[in-house]
Parts: sequence; C-alpha cells; structure tokens
Amino acid sequence: MTVKLSNLSTIILIVVITSSLLHIAVVKSLGTASTIALTYSTPNACGIVVGAPTQRIQCYQNGRAISMQPNISFEAISGGLNFLCGLRSGGLAILCWETADITTQFSSLQPKRIYYSNTVRLTDLTVGDVQVCAREVYSGMVKCWRGVARRRSSFPSPGVDLRFSTIASGSGFTCGILMNSSRVHCWGNNDVGTEIESQFSNLTMLNLVAGESHACGLTRGGILVCKGSNSSRQLDVQLLNF
Repeated sequence: MTVKLSNLSTIILIVVITSSLLHIAVVKSLGTASTIALTYSTPNACGIVVGAPTQRIQCYQNGRAISMQPNISFEAISGGLNFLCGLRSGGLAILCWETADITTQFSSLQPKRIYYSNTVRLTDLTVGDVQVCAREVYSGMVKCWRGVARRRSSFPSPGVDLRFSTIASGSGFTCGILMNSSRVHCWGNNDVGTEIESQFSNLTMLNLVAGESHACGLTRGGILVCKGSNSSRQLDVQLLNF
C-alpha cells in the first residue's frame, strides 16, 4: 500500500490510537505533544486556540468550558492520568494543571510551573500517565519530572550523555530515538519500556509515538511497525509501507 503523507507523525498517532480503541469507552490519551489533548481519569478535552492574538488553552468537561489560567500563548499540550501540561510559546516554561481540582463551583484552574529557563528551550513535551518529559531543542538531552510520588521528581531522566531526536511517553515509560544511531531507547518505572526497546533493537527509526503499553513508528525504510504489549490486541494492525 502506498500513501502520500503530509504529516507522518499524525498518521502514526492515528494508527496507535485506533489500534488501542477496541472499546471506545476506554480511550486513553498518552505520549505526544500536540495542539489537542485528553486527560482520561478526569475526562477533559483541551485544545490550543488558534487564530487569536493569544494562543491560550481551552478545556471542556461534561460540556462545560474550563478556563486555564494564565491567559498566555502555548505551542503544545499533552495530557495524562488526571493532569494536563502545556509548553509555553518559545519553549522556556512548562505549566501543569490538576484537572481533578475542577469542581461544579470552580471553572478555572491555576497552574503549577515545573520548568522555567531564560535560555534553554524545550520541545517534544510528552506526558505519560503520571510523568512529564521534554527534549532540549539544541542539545537533544531529555528532562523528566513527576512520577508516582508526584511530590518530587520520582520519574527518572535518561543519562545526560544520551541525545534524542524525538520522544514519546506511555504508562510508566518513555522512549526516544537516539540521534547518533536512530535506535529506540526506553526508560522509566514500567518493565514494558525495556521490552519495547528490546523489540525495536534491530530497527532504525524515523518517528515514534506511544500508547499505554506499546509504541509505533516508521522505520528508515518506510515501514510502520508497532512493538510492546499485545494484551488487548493493540499490535494487531496491518503493517504498511510508506
């Protein structure tokens, strides 16, 4: 099958999501920065408002609009178990909101800032179920925050000598493509990350996105492959050549 692609990562993301959605009721959004995001323990749908002077974040829960403060511009958002994070335009700060704090009395959320710098810009914001990771624009080094404890940075960052071209997060693990080899490297608190890395070991990759317990990407030969847990048949997708 041959398909002309305008956005490879979008196509891969669709495959990851659709291969996981055996039942619509258990939709879970993990792993990749975008201009839209879902949180799945407290169901919220959020997006970055475009075409306005300020590209702010707007969320909805049960048909009710939720105001995400402050009213500033963001370039990417990503959602986890019960929180949402946004990368400010320019990449110098990450803000997160606890969506579990939304009540019927309050329809506005104040953020917690987990990263700020005057000089080091970030990209590839990626939220797993409880962890947050992002990649330095110029060095490719990855930083991670939060994790199981949530009161401190309990989710590990990869080694400082590792440099990545892209990253994606799942449930308790984060994977990335190494700049110097195009191989997949994974880390975290979930053994499935080790299994995913092992299954990708003989492949050189262009793109990578993650689901709850699996990851998909395009090889340098243009083949779409998915690796990881197949407990819900999430890997049972037709392999495509692009």
